[in-house]
Amino acid sequence: MRKDLGYQRLFRLEARRHHVNEYNEVRYENPEVTKRSSLFFSQNENNEEHHKTPLPPPPPTPLVRVDSVDSNGVKQDFVNYTLTLKKMLNLAKTAAKTLSTRLFSNSASLQAPTVAVVLSGSGVYDGSEIHEASAALVALTRAGATVECYAPDVSQMHTIDHTKGAPDESQSRNVMAESARISRGNIKSLDQLSSGTADAVFFPGGFGAAKNLSDFAVSGADMKVIGDVERIIKDFHSSKKPIGFCCIAPMLAAKVLGNSGVTITLGKSDDGSGKWPYAGSIEAAKALGANAVEKGVDEVLIDDANQVVTTPAFMYEGKFHEIHDGVAKAINALLGLIKN
Repeated sequence: MRKDLGYQRLFRLEARRHHVNEYNEVRYENPEVTKRSSLFFSQNENNEEHHKTPLPPPPPTPLVRVDSVDSNGVKQDFVNYTLTLKKMLNLAKTAAKTLSTRLFSNSASLQAPTVAVVLSGSGVYDGSEIHEASAALVALTRAGATVECYAPDVSQMHTIDHTKGAPDESQSRNVMAESARISRGNIKSLDQLSSGTADAVFFPGGFGAAKNLSDFAVSGADMKVIGDVERIIKDFHSSKKPIGFCCIAPMLAAKVLGNSGVTITLGKSDDGSGKWPYAGSIEAAKALGANAVEKGVDEVLIDDANQVVTTPAFMYEGKFHEIHDGVAKAINALLGLIKN
């Protein structure tokens, strides 16, 4: 009886290391143990001591069920487990590669657009209208765009003493040097700008657009546009890239794109209130072939056919925040055309 109990203890130890297969047969690494355990059960079928001692529960089912043994008694579960692991690793590599490709594609599609801002000096009477230029820069960077400022490297038409509103003959200033005041020194010469270097271009207003980028201030409908401005507008237009203007700057579009039937706004006609002091420009734009549509300071006109966006800005004698909000709307419309 002690011998039988010894076999029983040995069986329990071995059973913890192995499992019962689908045929209810316990397999051991040691064939002698298998033989003796079978003999023990056959000899003790009716043994009361045996029935009082329950078999230990089988261990948890392995990840890969194996019930085959080769001629040397070596189980094949390690081989099968290795093959399964390799398949899982290959699937993980494929998934990681696909995810990486998608992330790269998304990051490329979400790349920030580059918008060029063409300045014409610093100050409403002889250069860029500072508040319009600032509103444009704020709206662009707020929307996540990359901004590059440009200006012609030429002398201003003249210098205006802004405290008097009169020319100061003692001074001669450079348009690019003055524009750098607005862009905090980050300025490029206008001859470096093309449709290949930006996704869109925006022209703030101010008398600099009518004096330094063109001669509209003195020639009216007989105006001429400087060479680089004409080249840039035609370049972006032919490339179907958006072009934005505010205040008096839409006159540049009227001159260059008038034959293309461009539609712009320069604000509203004079209603006697004194709020639209530059309404005469509307008729000049029409004379150049442009379609001039009346819009309020808080409105934007989008010419989808020509990819041109315009807003009145300081063509209206409004408050700073009104001008700022109108220009911001124009910038958002400009960015919307880039996305489309």
